[in-house]
Amino acid sequence: MDEKRKYLQSAARAWRMKQDVLEGVEERLKEKKLSNPKQVSLEIENYLKEQSLKRIDVTHCDSSKSVHTFYLHFSFDGVIIECARLRKNLEV
Repeated sequence: MDEKRKYLQSAARAWRMKQDVLEGVEERLKEKKLSNPKQVSLEIENYLKEQSLKRIDVTHCDSSKSVHTFYLHFSFDGVIIECARLRKNLEV
């Protein structure tokens, strides 16, 4: 039971850290008000680097004319890869 509790605590901590990163990305993008998907991808990547994350990859996929999806892959420890999806409405 102790092993299970440790695992669940570790998973919860990783989830909170990932949520903090996503909130930080959202805040940064809100400040910058970028409309070009390439600029947004670069800004996300720069933010993740500033947070000292490892193995960073940001992929952009068009969803519609104004809503864009960005897939983020990063690692806190260099081993376990976290995946996240961010949908942004980019006003032109």
